[in-house]
Amino acid sequence: MRVDNLRGSGTGNDTAFDNIVVLDTTPKIDKEFQPGPLPGGDYPVGGTGQLTFTVTNTHVPGDPDTPSGPKQDWSFTDTLNDPALEVATPLDYTTTCADGEMSLEADGSLSASGDLAGATVESCTFTVDVTADTPGTYTNGPGDMTVSGLDPAGETAITFVGAPEPPECPTPHTLWDRPGNTAGSTQLSEIDLTTSGLTPIADLAQGIDAVGYNEVDGNFYGLQVPASGAPRSSRSIRRRRRSRRSACPTLPTPASTWATGG
Repeated sequence: MRVDNLRGSGTGNDTAFDNIVVLDTTPKIDKEFQPGPLPGGDYPVGGTGQLTFTVTNTHVPGDPDTPSGPKQDWSFTDTLNDPALEVATPLDYTTTCADGEMSLEADGSLSASGDLAGATVESCTFTVDVTADTPGTYTNGPGDMTVSGLDPAGETAITFVGAPEPPECPTPHTLWDRPGNTAGSTQLSEIDLTTSGLTPIADLAQGIDAVGYNEVDGNFYGLQVPASGAPRSSRSIRRRRRSRRSACPTLPTPASTWATGG
């Protein structure tokens, strides 16, 4: 601050200044990548994320509810510093700023300008879509921006992840076949789900139907079909130690005898 006495004579120029306060009322800009839909707030590769810029006004000293007046004609540019992270095209943005405008430059940077005035004199936002075709975490900080009439922003980051690898399921499984759908024996075979090849395992004297495997106790369960009367529940006596659950359980080879339940 500078105070000049413009009176040239030595009389009549007595004055005083007391409790001079100089206030910086420059608004601040912040930026943040919005959380994505995946765990940890990530986005899928090729998906669309959002980058939000928020311009916030200062307040009258001692009165945090009163903005320190309109702030006009501020502007900023922001460059996404990794070629793999791009502004989604065609440019799609929203803004709540008075006279807010945003454009995508030929070098891929964003340019925006606006006012803090009227209903948005306290704060306003720009939100723009971004995307990436390569997995990774991308940062955007104050060094990627130039500002005019604004205090600079901090750093923010966004992560794009690829699709998880599908589990590898074992190709051999067990086929339970009751020829002719009769009460006679059940043929057990190992079937290769890739080649459809069959390898005989055993022939059960009982007719077994509706077979399922219980990974908790390691048993196969089914219905023993008698020559007459209602079927009885049966289970294979083959057991194994309990394994970790997965999308593709490894089934043990069934035994050739069955224990009959009630």
